[in-house]
Amino acid sequence: KAWALGNLTAQSRMSVLRALFLRTLLKPTAFMKAKLDEVRRTRAYLPDPMVVIHIRRTDKGKDGAPLMKQEKASDPKQTLFIIQRLLASAERLSQKAFGSIFVISDNPYILMDKEVPEILSTGTLEKAVVLMSRAGVDVVDIEKLAKGGHYSLPLAIRREMNANLTAEMLWAGERASYVIGNGRSGVSQALAQLIGARLRIDPNYVSLFEDDTTLLQCLEETKDVAWLVAP
Repeated sequence: KAWALGNLTAQSRMSVLRALFLRTLLKPTAFMKAKLDEVRRTRAYLPDPMVVIHIRRTDKGKDGAPLMKQEKASDPKQTLFIIQRLLASAERLSQKAFGSIFVISDNPYILMDKEVPEILSTGTLEKAVVLMSRAGVDVVDIEKLAKGGHYSLPLAIRREMNANLTAEMLWAGERASYVIGNGRSGVSQALAQLIGARLRIDPNYVSLFEDDTTLLQCLEETKDVAWLVAP
């Protein structure tokens, strides 16, 4: 079925077209299909509706982009302050009580911290089940990944990690109803586009980004902490 684009702004049209291209033009190879099937098999138990959270914390600061205050916190858990509030915003705006949360991050210490699931779960109405990604946790040099990002890793390890991440993203695009992420990250943008394409809606309506100052200033849950986004 064709999407009704006539009443959309130019920005929304572009967002919809990107979502359509991502869904229709990029097809997983046999190798990726096998990885995706494995993810589907092992995660089928998670209750709906699902929100996927992408926490970008490592190599983003190496491309010249200024880091937000919460990205500079020495304790990774302190960086979840705004994301926890955005969970409440997402439930209010989508009129959904999330049943599960899937967390993707380039910082393995966030994925390995046993307190993080509880922090995120308490940000939802019904204490959603939390599942952490494994894409970066199984890498050999955890400290090197956390400090230097995935480009600091040997090529073979990086390829395997990226393949695992892609499979998780494709699966999240099939299951999630919403994404909370980082607007400067291609991973967060792709997740929004995958979800938007599946639901046949502008990806902007199913995503909230923690680095969007204008957004944070407008939402009732975050307007008093929007200053944290300043470099």
